[in-house]
Amino acid sequence: MEQSFLKNSLRITRTKSKDLKEVLKKGEIYPAKILNKVSENNYLIEILNRQILATFSLQFSTNKIFVQVNDLEPKIHLRIISSNLEHIDRILSIAKSEKIELDAFNQWGLAEFIKTGHDFSSHKIKNELSSIRTLASRLNSRHLVPLSAYVDMLSKNPELFEKLSPILFPESIPIKSSSNRYDQ
Repeated sequence: MEQSFLKNSLRITRTKSKDLKEVLKKGEIYPAKILNKVSENNYLIEILNRQILATFSLQFSTNKIFVQVNDLEPKIHLRIISSNLEHIDRILSIAKSEKIELDAFNQWGLAEFIKTGHDFSSHKIKNELSSIRTLASRLNSRHLVPLSAYVDMLSKNPELFEKLSPILFPESIPIKSSSNRYDQ
């Protein structure tokens, strides 16, 4: 059995329903239930009223998860979306209306924007998620301010957030060395 899969990935190993590939649509998100653990990393889950045996390595404190169909061939491959279950309905609604890909970062970002009471009516959430992602990619591992603080700032004061980049990532300034030449 294949053991190399992404952390939030779910591989269908066996299903009692032969028509599952016909009813699932690539990219769609479906609610699923974890019925029970069959063996290590193997679980019996229910999706669209069909029971399937699936392999994944995550441990869950809930039996309700959401999955997104990544591939149907050669085997069904689902991505687990479960990190923000308290906001999942709103996240799914926003992602669908704004055509936002629900990768792990965007799920987290949307949940953070929801927590801050962000006004989603302005239809610029894609740009704001992109701004937060860019900021996250540029911060070093020792950065002490939680990324959620920047999401809060972007929600409440976008102008201040825009002024952050030059402060966090200043341009290098040439410094005159003792040998009368400039070094970076």
